[in-house]
Amino acid sequence: MTFLSQIPIPARADAGVDITLAPLEAFDAVAHLTFPVLREKLIGKTGVRLAIASDGGFPCGLAVGVPGSNADFELASLYVLPLYRRQGLGSRLLQQLEQAFVAEGVRLGASYVTVKPEDQSPLLFLRASGWSQVRVIGLNCRTTLKNAFETSWLVKARLPDPFEIIGWEDVDEAQRNDILAAVGDWAPRDLNPFLFEGDAHQPTSVALRDKRDGRIRGWIITHQIGPDLIRWTCSFVAPELQHQGMIIPLWLACATRQKALNTASRFCFTVFMEQPRMAKFVARRMKPKLEEMNYSCMVLKNLLPD
Repeated sequence: MTFLSQIPIPARADAGVDITLAPLEAFDAVAHLTFPVLREKLIGKTGVRLAIASDGGFPCGLAVGVPGSNADFELASLYVLPLYRRQGLGSRLLQQLEQAFVAEGVRLGASYVTVKPEDQSPLLFLRASGWSQVRVIGLNCRTTLKNAFETSWLVKARLPDPFEIIGWEDVDEAQRNDILAAVGDWAPRDLNPFLFEGDAHQPTSVALRDKRDGRIRGWIITHQIGPDLIRWTCSFVAPELQHQGMIIPLWLACATRQKALNTASRFCFTVFMEQPRMAKFVARRMKPKLEEMNYSCMVLKNLLPD
């Protein structure tokens, strides 16, 4: 028996490849067909459905669906091995997953995809499968510390009195209670820092403090998501300070702390379109210093059309 003889010869999509539906318990056997972080996201989830493509028992494709609370489901992942692509297998996986959720009364499918300007194939695939409602919800940006410190308006940023930047780990209990009371008032619920601090990268997570009363007026919570990459996950400053560009000194503080560690040389962040001024700033002023600027899109499909 040779090495090549052990590799299945890919069949046409309509012959030889079987698709089965399975619960979350079957995930470990096909986990290599999706991204590692999905395993953690699925912990504790109920009603998860897997559509698994197999060629003679050899897993060659996977679609993962996670039910929501409003008769909807999220297409969390869809992947087909390269040798099995362009045969309609991805469409079959998606169709099987949709049918499984429709049988349970689900009416809406949602998928969150990152689309590169030069490669819109994920979006084109979904649209060809009837996922026709597309909305750009954010800009996913990535760059290097080298680029950051070559950006004049960033390195020149200074905090006016009476503000200072402290480490997030130095925020005391009274300040935390004050932030908690502000969530839903001047601080948006989806930018609640306590939702993100559990596994935060403490050396680069920072807060903006008003020295007059000790109140926290902004924050950046970061996470190390790769050996060479830190994500600025949650960044915010109080609305009355935003027009002063107070977020920029916080960015500089994060970058400076990351540089001092001399470990990760890259960072990434997302700006949501709900912040139009910031999105325009990124697209115009920051883009020349970015390695990548991709589009975060939400794609929807009505599974039970009227």
